[in-house]
Amino acid sequence: MSKKTLLILLILVAALAAVWGVKGLLGRKIAGRTKALSIVVLKGIDPALVNEIEIAKGEESVVLTREGDTWKTGDAEADAEKINTALAAVKNASFTGPVARASANHDRLGVGADGLYVAVVQGDERRSFVIGNGGPTFDSSYVRQEGEDAVFLANVNLGFTFYPDVASWEKKEEEAVKQSE
Repeated sequence: MSKKTLLILLILVAALAAVWGVKGLLGRKIAGRTKALSIVVLKGIDPALVNEIEIAKGEESVVLTREGDTWKTGDAEADAEKINTALAAVKNASFTGPVARASANHDRLGVGADGLYVAVVQGDERRSFVIGNGGPTFDSSYVRQEGEDAVFLANVNLGFTFYPDVASWEKKEEEAVKQSE
């Protein structure tokens, strides 16, 4: 090979490497920004300020409402400790991803129409998300903000924290007796 041909090949390889490097840097910056926005939406949940939680899956649903320091499921008193644990799980969760960006992945990850819908109301602000299948580890789950296509992996299995039936949230008789003593 002549020196001129070698020089042209060297310049071409350097240009390709530069394009590849810039593309990689921009891709990471965009993905990082998307991740940060999603985390902020779910991290903004403050258990002390939440006044209503709606949970639904299929035909089952429950609405938990706070009246002062007491949580209710309709007319029955709800288990405040269980509710606070669920809200703390969302607040303290960390999220990685997005692990998927297209709505075509929603059903496969369980965050589509058959997912566990959760809406948390703080004052006038409603934060809704869908909890999907368990993730690759026992203590992880897929989560998608309602109205968004991006799916994230939570470091906690939120499906074991939120239940769509009333009976799971009602304060049990023995708990009521212990508190009255």
